[in-house]
This record gives sequence, C-alpha cells and structure tokens, in this order.
Amino acid sequence: MTDDANNTNPQDENQQEQPPQENVSENINSEPAQPEVSQDAKNMAMLCHLLGLFTVILGPLLIWLLKKDKDDFINKHGKESLNFQLTVLIISSASSVLTVLALPIIALIFLANIILRILASIAASKGKEYKYPFSFKLIK
Repeated sequence: MTDDANNTNPQDENQQEQPPQENVSENINSEPAQPEVSQDAKNMAMLCHLLGLFTVILGPLLIWLLKKDKDDFINKHGKESLNFQLTVLIISSASSVLTVLALPIIALIFLANIILRILASIAASKGKEYKYPFSFKLIK
C-alpha cells in the first residue's frame, strides 16, 4: 500500500500544477474596436484644429456647428479644438489685462527714475548728499 501512495503518475502531477490555459486571442483583442473613420471626417477634424491657428475660434466653431451631427469623430475633435481655443483666448485675455495694468506701473517707474536721477544730480552739483527714497542697499 505504501508503494501505491508513493507511486504517483507524473502526468497527473503536471496536470494538477498547470493552471488552465486561457484563450490567447481574447487577451490580444481586449481593446474595443473603433469604427472606421472616413477620409472626409479626418479632413474636417484636421481643419478644426488647423483653422484655430488662423481664425482663432471662428473656423473650428463653423466646422463643428455644420458637421457635429453628421459624424461623431468630427464632433469630438471639434469640441476638443474649441475647448483649447477658448482656453488660449481666456489665458491671452488675462495676460493682456495684466499687461495693461503693468504698463502704467512701468511708466511710473520710468518717470520716477528720471525725476529722482535729476534731483540726485542737482544735489551732487551743489555738493550735497542725496539718498534715493526707493533703493535696495545691496552695496554697503
């Protein structure tokens, strides 16, 4: 009896140790298949992006409004292009506002530089000491 318990078939061990094999073709094609996109849809989607360079928002908006219901590919690219163009427009507008606010400050600094240097020059010509009111004391 002990010989029977120790005598196991090697084929039985191999079958028990190996996990069941899965269908390999299912794993390879795990991504969902995308529908074929027509050349016209590709061209219109490409134009949505490229026209943004020249027409800002008008070109992509027109293509999207005219073609969004006819092709889902154009609809997605049109939305993406419009969202990006709107983002660029908002950031550009904010930068312009900051620049417009910064221009008067830069002009004031330039004017103060001229006036204070003239005052310092006059004081120096009279032999008086002069200290600029707005100056970092970097050199001591």
